[in-house]
Amino acid sequence: MGNLQIKDPPIFTEQVHQIEEEEYLTAELENEIKGALLNNEVFLKVLAETIQKTVEAHIKNGNLHVTEQDKNIWSSKATVDHLHDERYYTKAEISENISNPNLLINPDFRNPINQRGQTGYHIAGYAIDRWYKGDGSVYIKDGYLELYRTGHVNSLSQFVELDAAEQILTFSVCTTENKIYNNTQYIKNIDKTYDYTEIEKYKMRMSYDSNRKLLKTEIYCDGNDDSAILGLKWAKLELGSSPTHFTPPDLTEELLKCQRYYYSLDFSIYSEIQQYGFRLPVKMRGNPTTDFNSSNKNIVIYSTNDTSVVLASMSSGAWIFNTNGYEYLRLDAEIY
Repeated sequence: MGNLQIKDPPIFTEQVHQIEEEEYLTAELENEIKGALLNNEVFLKVLAETIQKTVEAHIKNGNLHVTEQDKNIWSSKATVDHLHDERYYTKAEISENISNPNLLINPDFRNPINQRGQTGYHIAGYAIDRWYKGDGSVYIKDGYLELYRTGHVNSLSQFVELDAAEQILTFSVCTTENKIYNNTQYIKNIDKTYDYTEIEKYKMRMSYDSNRKLLKTEIYCDGNDDSAILGLKWAKLELGSSPTHFTPPDLTEELLKCQRYYYSLDFSIYSEIQQYGFRLPVKMRGNPTTDFNSSNKNIVIYSTNDTSVVLASMSSGAWIFNTNGYEYLRLDAEIY
């Protein structure tokens, strides 16, 4: 169907008939309007009221020329941006059939990336990859993550690098009872902590740091219950005000995303004075810190556009062996 180039809205009064003092449109005129709606923005606002009035008149007079599906689609096209013949979805259809990209890394708590290797985290710091734990405890359970408050404000958060503020974002979580909670905010380019949404005894919220251009998504508990527990299956952050279906990420791709921020490696030790070279699977977000360095140990990282090479060396002294005869190498480029 070609685009209609019409500068001024036409007058359809000659094709409109009167039945019991109510207006309805002929099939020919309906097709013309439908084509205009699909191809010319000029008519969107002008014809919205006409379509609604026409449909009501058809129903009242028992002479219905448009189906319920057409009515819903036409109504949607008259009130939102249109892309010619593409399908328009309701919010319910969006949630069931469409999945926006998830801006969070390691969002599936049923099978999370856990390079640090612990089953429980009790000290403030990063726990499972990309998730920072405040006070309280976090446990990795069979198929979910458990937040346990132990007398303090308990929190689990992720920092998201967000260069473009001034947009609507929706933060969602799913509990072990399969209840989904959403928090939608218009994020402005200012320092602000936005309104929270309650999740049982916990809460969820977003805050923005305009200087660092960081969005913080946070699940926390600050109530009176010092032993409040919350089980979580997944989390999602997406653009727009309509939350969409959660799609589990590919674990291989998710691990590479996590390794931009944190990399863990165990390597064998054969003598006191050695050098070890490692090519990292992905270039890290920034220059990492490591607890490997000491007065006689050194880490050097050579970076290219798409990868990094690590050189670990020791000039004197003895290596610190762990129980398996391996040295731990931990590279940390997380956001704090």
